[in-house]
Amino acid sequence: MSFLAELRRRNVIRVAGLYVVTAWLLIQIAETLLPIFATPDWVLRVLVVGLALGFIPVLVFSWIYELTPEGLKRDSEIPRGDRTAGHATTRKLDIATLAIALLAITLLLIDWTRSPAAPSADVRTRTTEADAPPASGISAASIAVLPFADLSPEGDQAYFAEGISEEILNVLVSAKGLSVASRTSSFQFRAQQGIGIPDIARTLKVRHVLEGSVRKAGERIRITAQLIDAEADSHLWSETFDRTLSTENLFEIQDEIARAIVAAINANFGAQIGETATAAKTTDSVEAYALYLQARTRYFARVEFNHVADLLDQAVRIDPEFTDALAMRGAVFVIAPEYGVSLRESSAATRAFGRELARQALALEPEHPLALGVVSLSHDIDMASGVRGSGASYAELMDGYSRALAAQPNNVDLVNWRGYALFRAGHVAKALEDFLRCREIDPVYSPCRGNLAGAWLILGDLEQAREEMLAAAAVGALSPNIPGLFTLRALGMREAFYLVGSSLSGLRGWHAFDELYDALGDPQADHSVLRARLGNLVRAQGTENQQIEGLLVALGDHSHRIVNWTAWMPVNTPYRRSDAFKRHVTENGLLQYWREQGFPPQCRPVGDEDFACD
Repeated sequence: MSFLAELRRRNVIRVAGLYVVTAWLLIQIAETLLPIFATPDWVLRVLVVGLALGFIPVLVFSWIYELTPEGLKRDSEIPRGDRTAGHATTRKLDIATLAIALLAITLLLIDWTRSPAAPSADVRTRTTEADAPPASGISAASIAVLPFADLSPEGDQAYFAEGISEEILNVLVSAKGLSVASRTSSFQFRAQQGIGIPDIARTLKVRHVLEGSVRKAGERIRITAQLIDAEADSHLWSETFDRTLSTENLFEIQDEIARAIVAAINANFGAQIGETATAAKTTDSVEAYALYLQARTRYFARVEFNHVADLLDQAVRIDPEFTDALAMRGAVFVIAPEYGVSLRESSAATRAFGRELARQALALEPEHPLALGVVSLSHDIDMASGVRGSGASYAELMDGYSRALAAQPNNVDLVNWRGYALFRAGHVAKALEDFLRCREIDPVYSPCRGNLAGAWLILGDLEQAREEMLAAAAVGALSPNIPGLFTLRALGMREAFYLVGSSLSGLRGWHAFDELYDALGDPQADHSVLRARLGNLVRAQGTENQQIEGLLVALGDHSHRIVNWTAWMPVNTPYRRSDAFKRHVTENGLLQYWREQGFPPQCRPVGDEDFACD
């Protein structure tokens, strides 16, 4: 007897058919019922894998055993001439296979005959409920974009994968009616190890999560994206894009993913999200674009300024008209001194070079938002530092911020920088509006949180200031800087003062934070000895130190300048009443700005030439 005939005699082929049909029916039923109970996607995957793994053992079992009227018996125990048992088993298997096949086909026909225009009961319910706030209080028109996983062969393209997901986030932000979690908030969930999508969504207060992966190999790029409804823990949409590696294809993929996300949320929840803007193709060079993405990750983290500047320099050398890279390189040079890093011979020279880079970007793209903001910020800091010849008035730099924000209203850097300029000019209430908006855009953006706490303090709401400092510390957004140090002292938070003070790069080597804390609580006293010790620290470091200069002013040495907004804090009341403050305000253009735009509440004009501040 041939092997095929033996398979037929032992009903192995019939058992295989019955198993396949039964597995198919079970999967169809599971796909229908599991979503009703909000079962995670992995349950269906486990079922499919389990059924596939069970196929071979079932066939082996049917080869060894035979179903007889007396029960299961080994095939070897049944006499060869007794065909009754085999015929009975065959009939049962045929009937069972036919019945299950008819049931599966019926379910399939029902599914096919559903009208596409008429959504299922589940979808209709979700669409109807979309107009009202969901039980969780989280809008359906909300999403977080997680950093995409790097699946490249060498595993060295994490920055590229992260950059692609960030570009998609930026495109989604342009869609009116869609709430997008900030980059800083979303990207804290890198790798998602041990954290489920529903938990991430609850933490970020969004209904949907976009995750994906990037595989960059040679001249090919594969990007996979999945949109997940976190409340149901189910996929709404997924797709894989396999293209030739080019910037044109990369920007097209970003657009396609963003449009698909908006369409899926609108279709499933009856949302009214507007169209996304088209991703701007900023360079034709994949190599320059990759360098830019690598630099941008570090730029947002405010780390490795020298390395970031070098990466962006390489990108601009490859493509001299790459305006995004030019503008960001300018930003690096302008903000680096604020973090204690001078990339040129002095802070002023560093900022001047950054301003020139931003102007090069504006020559190519006159309304480039970041470049406009960088030019304004460089003028702002220079004017506060007493650098002459910067070539701009306070009104002009404020206009630069406004033009930049008109193009990118959700750019957290620009919002914070404009608030900072208003704050330094003494218009604290107006600055507060920008800082609140900044916190709304990105709750873990540390520069904004510290500025917001300082604004509450100066406006006299100490409780709000304290809550803001504690909230910022809770999410890791408490920056170590002099304004923060002064805020902690004014709030009487001694232990936090010590911790932040010892973290300041400018106070490295200082060992008397208890004395400093007490002195800042009594600015009217004679602190000449303490000032001398701080001066010795500056000389020992052998470099300019804006952080210590700010402390010296608060301790009574008004020959220095305050380059931030701490001039308006209670500790600097003596400074505001000094002739040095009047001279600095006049020289840095603030007095002219006040006469044009109005004096801040703490100050008032005295005659035609003078003014006084409380």
